Amino acid sequence: NPSIINMEEAYELAKCSYFLLDYYDECENDKHKMMIVAAVRYFANSEDPFNEATFAGGFHDDKMVINHVLEELGFNEWFMAVD
Repeated sequence: NPSIINMEEAYELAKCSYFLLDYYDECENDKHKMMIVAAVRYFANSEDPFNEATFAGGFHDDKMVINHVLEELGFNEWFMAVD
């Protein structure tokens, strides 16, 4: 069975996740810290409501979640394109 997971999108999400995790220690806002953890966990959880291997949207939902956190933190330059 060939993988239907878009590895390019997975790497892009991982890169943004690492960026957020690197920022976590210097973040002084507890709400923002919770958002970072929630977004990274959402991406890392392979059994989210819109599983990448099951739904045609792939990582669409993961990108939306991480983009929301990036926007809240003011890191718009890290936004990922969402199809």
